[in-house]
Amino acid sequence: ESLMSNLQLSTTSLTFDRGINELTFEVKNVGENGPIKWNINLITVDWLTVTPNEGTLGEGMSSVVKVIVDRSSLADGKSMSTSFNVSSGGASKSVSVLVNNATGGNENPVYGVVKGRVVNSVDNTPVPNATISETAHGISARSDASGNFRMENLNPGNYSFNVSADGFEPMTKSAYVGGGTTTDVSFSLTPINTTASVTASVKEIEFGLNSTNKTFKLTNTGSIPAEWHLFESGYPMPSWLSMSAKSGTIPAYGSQDITLVVDRSKMTSGYEVYIVGIMGNFEDVDITVSAEKAADVQVEDYSSAGISSCDYRVKAEIVSCRRSGDTVTFQYTLTNTGLGTVNDWRIYPPKSMSLIQGGTRSVVWTSDGKSYDYPTMTFNGKSTSGSNVINTTFPEGPKVSGSVTITGVSTSAKTFNLTLGVYAYPNSYYGMASSAVKFTNVPIY
Repeated sequence: ESLMSNLQLSTTSLTFDRGINELTFEVKNVGENGPIKWNINLITVDWLTVTPNEGTLGEGMSSVVKVIVDRSSLADGKSMSTSFNVSSGGASKSVSVLVNNATGGNENPVYGVVKGRVVNSVDNTPVPNATISETAHGISARSDASGNFRMENLNPGNYSFNVSADGFEPMTKSAYVGGGTTTDVSFSLTPINTTASVTASVKEIEFGLNSTNKTFKLTNTGSIPAEWHLFESGYPMPSWLSMSAKSGTIPAYGSQDITLVVDRSKMTSGYEVYIVGIMGNFEDVDITVSAEKAADVQVEDYSSAGISSCDYRVKAEIVSCRRSGDTVTFQYTLTNTGLGTVNDWRIYPPKSMSLIQGGTRSVVWTSDGKSYDYPTMTFNGKSTSGSNVINTTFPEGPKVSGSVTITGVSTSAKTFNLTLGVYAYPNSYYGMASSAVKFTNVPIY
């Protein structure tokens, strides 16, 4: 591609009407291939002077070229024409010059014109009704429905244009306006973020055996207020846990402290887990809350259970399997002992919407022969209670916690069984032996 295609001229035609002896035009490097050199050549008349007649422009840079005619050597009442070339990279563009020599001198002022367009930087759509102003010269204009604007009768000189529009960051651009020329000053505005974005200061809160009060912070990093509430539809907060607020409004760039309180007298088992789900006009936030009750801690023996891992580099262990009424919560850990960090670790629930080739859907059943299609499953801070696949990380080294909770469990069910469908993506890299971790005949306490 010729370097000339990267050199933009503000005009290719200069008309010296009555009273005009001097005009300007702009050369600009609009390419992305580094600096370019340019020069003026093929001036064939002695009454025309161009300055500067050469230069080097960095990317996005421009230079103003002054063209002067000497009318003293031209016949009065005659019109003369000529041209010259602007060259770069072996190619040229011609600039035509027309001189009306009806009279001499600079009797009349020579004005310039600014035109341009205001667009959205994200999708290049027009921004109508934007205000374009220049405080030093006391001028302003507004963009039309197509984003276009125009300012006329401007004295030659340097200008600093400011543009503002509702919903966009303001912007300033400087330009030189030449007499008798039209200068393009366009703007690409960045939209202001108009969403709420809420994060929690923690992902897990462990009360352990003794703590009763813990506080976490919700922070809104968005530019509009965040309206939030606790998700309890079909998953109400248990009686042993209370929350200082279950809904609220967090102002833009603000935060709110929430306190959780545990009442162990209302715990029905020695270990309880609840996922605090925060919903609103932002992406959901989940916080896993757990508490223990020393008085109800049982001596639990899981040595009779069977464990079969998906790979020799993944160690599976049982933490607990406990009943609370007709709800059974099974907790386990997986330890990555040699896969390296897995950035895309998947767990497929029994009724997962999708299943990768070579993957396995989980299966949950109890000793009374009942299976559970929609258990609540968690792993490494992620959860699902339906058909969504859990996608998370599986770091090498630490034990990573997971759980499966089922409801409607008969008192006749004495053992819990789980085929946990797992997948390290891509398997072509990790090469696990299978896609299932199996826990069988796990006693329910």
